[in-house]
Amino acid sequence: MEHTNLERLRPALGHDDPVAVFMAAFEIVQSHMDATQKDLGLSGFGRDLWWLWDLWSQTTNGGLLQYFGNDAGDHVRGALAALRTIGAGDAAEALAAAMSRFGPTGPAPDRSDRAAQTDAWGEEEWEPVEELAEAMLDAAPSIPEAVQAELRRRLE
Repeated sequence: MEHTNLERLRPALGHDDPVAVFMAAFEIVQSHMDATQKDLGLSGFGRDLWWLWDLWSQTTNGGLLQYFGNDAGDHVRGALAALRTIGAGDAAEALAAAMSRFGPTGPAPDRSDRAAQTDAWGEEEWEPVEELAEAMLDAAPSIPEAVQAELRRRLE
């Protein structure tokens, strides 16, 4: 997202709660896109926000099982890089550890290929991944806190 487009996110900082800031920033990004483009028309911080929102909201709702099982998981490598960019190092470590459970090449970048990777998994394979999901969500700073701090840094 270019600097001029980044300015569109300034209203999100009107909230004190990091989750409200994160949600407002995501909604602003979403409202400035063609609905048919999904995240394909985004770049830079706008794209990172999209990927981070998908990661955080899907994992909060249904764990990494849901995230990796949906199209959102196609962008896990981008989400990992975005976590590192915004200073959410502990969350990034937990996500990287979850990705390593897929083997040396990590999770497939395509949903159907990822499903093939995990079809043979049982509870003993998923349980450590879900524990890493909890660690990612419990990390300090939290993903919403790190997004809020990064947004402030970029706009101030």
